[in-house]
Amino acid sequence: ILLIAIALIPFLVLDVNYIYLLVTLCFALAVFYFSKKIPLSLSLATLTPILFFSIMALFIYPELTSYQPSHKLGALIRQMEPDKKEIFTYRMSFSKRSYGFYAARFTKPLFDREKFFKVLDNDSERLVIVSRDDLSQFENFLQKDYLIEEIVEYPSYKVATPKNDFFLKTKRGALTKNILLVKVKYIRGS
Repeated sequence: ILLIAIALIPFLVLDVNYIYLLVTLCFALAVFYFSKKIPLSLSLATLTPILFFSIMALFIYPELTSYQPSHKLGALIRQMEPDKKEIFTYRMSFSKRSYGFYAARFTKPLFDREKFFKVLDNDSERLVIVSRDDLSQFENFLQKDYLIEEIVEYPSYKVATPKNDFFLKTKRGALTKNILLVKVKYIRGS
């Protein structure tokens, strides 16, 4: 069963490069080498799980964690706002605290437009994390007193509890949503 899974991964789960083929070739050579020293069934029973979990660690896990943009966003936030104590989010679940963790600051959800504008009165511009789906609502939340500059966008998915369809590369795109880091600039007197 594991050998079938190994063969199907390039077709169903992720696009692979030559390294995947190289790892699989090394497996075949190892099976050939060990089959001369120990019975074939024992070498397959030993090496197949090693190959399978190596593929999981080398290919599937990095693909899975690439849908957690909090580490990349956190580094960018620390670079762009080095002296701030909080990062603002709009309509992000409170379970998304990892954005604050990687940015080394508190996560502050935006609920009150006037409080946010008081912050912008002092700072003139701030970074906000918002999903692409909620960007138009965020624009309505701010009304006409702002400029929004999109800094970066990453696909995101709650990888802690993935659904089976997430592991199918043909269906993955429909399950992810894009997370934006935007810079909000307050326009005074508008």
